[in-house]
Amino acid sequence: MSLASWKCEFYTPVSKVKKCDAAAESLRKWEGLRPENMKQHGLEWFGHRIRQTNQPSSSIAIDDSSCALCWFFVGYWHASFPCETCPLSIVRGNIACDRQGSQETSDPYHRGAYDHDPRPMIRWLKKAVAYQEKQAKAVRHATL
Repeated sequence: MSLASWKCEFYTPVSKVKKCDAAAESLRKWEGLRPENMKQHGLEWFGHRIRQTNQPSSSIAIDDSSCALCWFFVGYWHASFPCETCPLSIVRGNIACDRQGSQETSDPYHRGAYDHDPRPMIRWLKKAVAYQEKQAKAVRHATL
């Protein structure tokens, strides 16, 4: 197993993801960051990157560059709140994934990418997937 096998199972490059699948693809990536999945593919954390244990030169960053939601919904030109249309931010009550909510001890992004605990992101992304599916269903229904 390898980083390549992990990517086949858990990661689609953001440029190849459809907007309607962005939350589901983000969830898939974060599911792949569970310790048992990392171990199965022979991967380790290196800061906020994952890499093959025996090939440290090959890695992938766990940040906005590998996030399908960021690819479609984060507009850095919005100085006040760049994540306002992101399904993940919306289900979090308009709180970006890298911002701590009032009931949290840490934001879900940093818990995952730096503390290497993907569970908070997975929990929120499941809600974002449900939200994005509901929005898509409403649009389909409205066009009938």
